[in-house]
Amino acid sequence: MSGRVIPLPENRRRLVYLIACSSRKRRVPSPARDLYRGVLFQKSLAFAEAERPHGIHILSAEHGLVGLDDVLAPYDLSLASVSAAKRKLWGIEVGLTLDALYPPSTARPYYVLLAGEVYRNALTPHLRGHWKAPLSGGIGLQQRWLNDHTLTLATHE
Repeated sequence: MSGRVIPLPENRRRLVYLIACSSRKRRVPSPARDLYRGVLFQKSLAFAEAERPHGIHILSAEHGLVGLDDVLAPYDLSLASVSAAKRKLWGIEVGLTLDALYPPSTARPYYVLLAGEVYRNALTPHLRGHWKAPLSGGIGLQQRWLNDHTLTLATHE
């Protein structure tokens, strides 16, 4: 691939994917995109990257909002395992970080949450922008949705 930058279509410039981390991780510090080894995470990342959005970030219970290339050490924390008060604080902090990265005053971001209910419930009250969460049901249903929609993307390129 050449070093040329391909501009995003106008409707993709403020599209931001937020992907939940996974409990399966590599055992050594790694860039976040490589640290998380869960099947649902891998499928979510492939789907998000195929969409060519303005941004892709990972929702980490331990670190908040994480960039794909941020190097992280393995950890063992789930947002479901912390108190409601800590989940609320986590959601506020992630929301503020997103506001700093994508100021709603310039153009409202459109967030796509590829995350389970616990992460969505903690974060969505603090999102300033439009959002949708296309995944629902158990992990198997979520993986099937991602498979179906990733295949659809591949056939339309």
